Amino acid sequence: MLLIILIIASLLMFLLFGELLNWTSKIFKLEGANYKRSLIVLLGSGIVTAVAYAILVLIKLGFVAGLLNGVLEIVAYHFLLRHFYKNGWLKSLGVWALSGVFMAIASVILVFIIRAYIIEPFSVAGNSMVPAYNSGDYLLVAKWPMQYQRGDVVIAEDPQDPSTFLIKRIIGLPGETVTITDGKVSINGTPLNEPYLGKAVTSTLSVTLNGDQYFLFGDNPSQSFDSRNFGGVGRNYIRGKVIYKLYPNPYNALTSFEQNLNS
Repeated sequence: MLLIILIIASLLMFLLFGELLNWTSKIFKLEGANYKRSLIVLLGSGIVTAVAYAILVLIKLGFVAGLLNGVLEIVAYHFLLRHFYKNGWLKSLGVWALSGVFMAIASVILVFIIRAYIIEPFSVAGNSMVPAYNSGDYLLVAKWPMQYQRGDVVIAEDPQDPSTFLIKRIIGLPGETVTITDGKVSINGTPLNEPYLGKAVTSTLSVTLNGDQYFLFGDNPSQSFDSRNFGGVGRNYIRGKVIYKLYPNPYNALTSFEQNLNS
């Protein structure tokens, strides 16, 4: 599912960027500018710069790699544009710069829409879900409407502090009674024997969830701040379902949660 979403999103962005490049080419009055040619220029320059950047990274040029890659992108743009339009360097540079601005603006808008309604990145900070999820893991969270199931790992707002996000597993569904006695978890009186329950549970409680509440639980109960502390969580507090994990976090904790784990 994630792969399909990424492919569709990439294709739509490519088509959009092609139209922006075509629009920019017409602004600079490149004779014969059209959408098909713009897509070829965009694809060709993209392939050249991607291959060049991969090589530059492999030979470990560091910051210089980024600068050289930018120069190569301009050169690729120029030769592809010149092939179609016989334009000079000045117009090539203008088309590259202005189309880049348009694409950057479009990218920001698209990223905002994707993060708000489709997929949002999070980075784990805390040990409440060990061993399934460790501090530093980078996660992608699906935000589109869905029916949550028992065992789903979700990101939720802390009901006591909505500015803090928690990563937990759903073990109780709306309308169910969750009971913890003698280290055992039961749902409506039936023992819940799942591998993700992990270490022994020391709490003792019984909670009946209403029509839109879920019981959230940490795989590492001794270090988890969850529904044993704040009760059932309404669906409106759930941010989304974890659908993909990257390890380790490649972006140095873009967004952290479990910040108040020990509070």
